[in-house]
Amino acid sequence: MSLLTPEITAHLTTLYSSPSRHYHNLSHVESLLALLNEYRFHFQDAPAAEAAIWFHDAIYDPQTLKGDQNELQSAELAGEMLTAAGVNTEQVERVTEMIEATATHVLPCRFSEADIDTQGEARDVALFLDMDLSILGAEKLEYEWYEGMVRREYNWVGDHEWRVGRADDIEKEKEQKFIYHTDLFRGLFEDQARRNMRSSLDMLEGLPLYQ
Repeated sequence: MSLLTPEITAHLTTLYSSPSRHYHNLSHVESLLALLNEYRFHFQDAPAAEAAIWFHDAIYDPQTLKGDQNELQSAELAGEMLTAAGVNTEQVERVTEMIEATATHVLPCRFSEADIDTQGEARDVALFLDMDLSILGAEKLEYEWYEGMVRREYNWVGDHEWRVGRADDIEKEKEQKFIYHTDLFRGLFEDQARRNMRSSLDMLEGLPLYQ
């Protein structure tokens, strides 16, 4: 049973429809919901994951909100609206924990990677984080589109600063042993994600930026 009321989804739809959102918009939410529907049986609490998908980028203003403030404010909004809708405290906390974890895409400190195979809550967070990064493992043209849309969301950043910052982010991601937490998403996306990131680094180091 969904945790979301029609009023909640209507409000979130308005937020995600802002013209300043080129990637972190309603289409992004819909793509994650499609993944959730496909792999729903892997989740212990699929309704909490659905709510986290809807709320995780509800607040998105990278120009004025720095660090993890977008994620923290999105989680705060989720907590307020879900509590007001009568969702039990335990599920609200699961939702907000998932959202806050998207600031780093690292499991919350109360979990270890080993917990993914033994604890349903840990697996749910890991699967949710992996879905949020699924675009990294998309086919080349879709990935290039994603890079271009993110660049547009940061259009106030100069080209040199963008190249340096984006390349640094990608290098840090590539240095990890795995991009994805779960065997499921590693099998689906890991290899392609690494090819895409290598291509992005080549682009950032010498070729014109995506327009």
